[in-house]
Amino acid sequence: MKPYNLIILALCRIPPPKSDEGYGLLDVASFLKRLRANSGTDVRPLVRDWANSHAVPRFQCGYKYDPRKHQVELVVKQDLSQGGVRRSGMVDGVHPFTGQLTIRIYEIEGVQHDHLVDIRDEMHVLELPCHSRRSKHKSAAQAEKEFKEDPLGSCPVLWVRIDPDFEWAKSMDFRQPHYAWMQALKMERDVVGQYEACQGLTNSAEDIFINALTDTLSNGKLYYRVRTMAAAALATSYVEDDQTAGLNKVLSFFRKRFMYESGAMKQNNFAQITDYFLQRDIVAGVAGVTGKEAMEIAGEFLLSVLNSSDNAGNVYDDDYFVADMLTCTARMCLLLESNDTVDRCYQEILRYLAVSELVPAQNGIVLGAATNALAELAVAKRKLSADGNASFRNEIVDTLLEVISGVASNTPFYEARKGSLRALMRLESGSLGVLKMVLSLVDGLVEGSKPTNPASSSRLRRAALREILRACQNDAQVRLALRANTKAAAEVCRRMMKISALSRDPRLRRLSSLILTFLYGRGVPLALLSPAEYIQERERVRAGVERKVEHQLGETLRKPVGVAIDFKEELEDGAEGDSDSSQGQATVKKTAKVVCRKP
Repeated sequence: MKPYNLIILALCRIPPPKSDEGYGLLDVASFLKRLRANSGTDVRPLVRDWANSHAVPRFQCGYKYDPRKHQVELVVKQDLSQGGVRRSGMVDGVHPFTGQLTIRIYEIEGVQHDHLVDIRDEMHVLELPCHSRRSKHKSAAQAEKEFKEDPLGSCPVLWVRIDPDFEWAKSMDFRQPHYAWMQALKMERDVVGQYEACQGLTNSAEDIFINALTDTLSNGKLYYRVRTMAAAALATSYVEDDQTAGLNKVLSFFRKRFMYESGAMKQNNFAQITDYFLQRDIVAGVAGVTGKEAMEIAGEFLLSVLNSSDNAGNVYDDDYFVADMLTCTARMCLLLESNDTVDRCYQEILRYLAVSELVPAQNGIVLGAATNALAELAVAKRKLSADGNASFRNEIVDTLLEVISGVASNTPFYEARKGSLRALMRLESGSLGVLKMVLSLVDGLVEGSKPTNPASSSRLRRAALREILRACQNDAQVRLALRANTKAAAEVCRRMMKISALSRDPRLRRLSSLILTFLYGRGVPLALLSPAEYIQERERVRAGVERKVEHQLGETLRKPVGVAIDFKEELEDGAEGDSDSSQGQATVKKTAKVVCRKP
């Protein structure tokens, strides 16, 4: 940081201009030129990595102790892909981030030593010496034998931290043995180091690690974020004989602190911020368990907390806590796939919806969480029965429509309506009736809708079109329904074109144009073709696919013997054969599979 401090001081010494027009004359190029002149170093790599790129370095690190050489072998690797795409660079299209990385090794006898490593390449293999003393009478072979027999007792390295002072804006995946994480959890005084140790002990499978996490959760002197992370890690921990050992420890702590012996919740008291975050994060951690037995226990616990939560004597709102409970319980019902659990959760959600209608929560937090939970329950019902329990599904759809139109609450909150809109699009995937309802919302023609302020209404209309665009991109059923030659698809297409041409909001026009371009390209939309034109277009596309198949077959026959090739093409359109196109959608598939075998 010293060069940057020097350049800032130099800039501060520049005399002020005589008029306001003199300000702002130092552009980026001039600033970099002065920075290079004052520091004497080339800042182009710094600008390339941290100013011209939106990516951050992603490190993957791990180490092992070599008892023969009495040193630590550590590997530092940079993942140069960002979101599945290789970062653009100077050499072969890829370059790593460069700089100095601090590696801190904690050893026995209270020794800790920092190693500064120059990061220049994509991967570095480092040999870092240990500074703790080894017995003079112990040979290298003897030390190796003792390490194999007792790695915890004979290893001088307690734990390792990468970049402990946070000099890099980075993403880190660091792996070290569980016993090293346990040592860090017990002996590290830095809060972030304790938090990282709890993360490293997630899914641990021994009693000693479970006991260490339990002690951390029960220690009221520790920072509450460390304790909540310990609860989340403990919920997923297990032993070989008991897959729910860690979960039972978490539930025992929660019941002892926040529940009566009868199983009912004590009145909420959020005067201590630690208790508030412990309640919220323990509920979220319990909802993340896996395994049939653990999920059943977690489901019963979440339902009991949801049923008996009492905030009558609390001077603070419990809106976020209730929202977390609703979301986590619905997610657990989706995983359990039990009719009884879904029905019990549904009754609790209806109760909270009634309370929210009488006493609206801040920004509609509870209302939005409840509507999303209803969509989760409807998806769970669809998994349990072939018809998806039509009456149950219709009730949920009606509730979502009321929230979207703004008649389900005294105040039509934007976030709650937006969440309900997304839940409805997910629940009624491929339904053109829902798409027409959403377009009516964009047109401002929703029957019974309460008036809202213009800004909120405009935001909701843009959110509606974004949800339609997202559905078209991610859901094949929606694309098939809108590309079919049906009256419903044609109506949706015409209304979308009307919005793109006549809407006063340019953002609405742009979003509707994106949807039309994604679905139909630059030509005439398929939904607006006559039946004869639609069949002709279908035959033309099918003939093009057949020619492609024949070409692929010819290329296959020219390949050497012993090469196997699979070729598959799919043609999506709204009708099949000579059947009426209004009867639904169909997918025409043509598959060619050629296997050349040796004679």
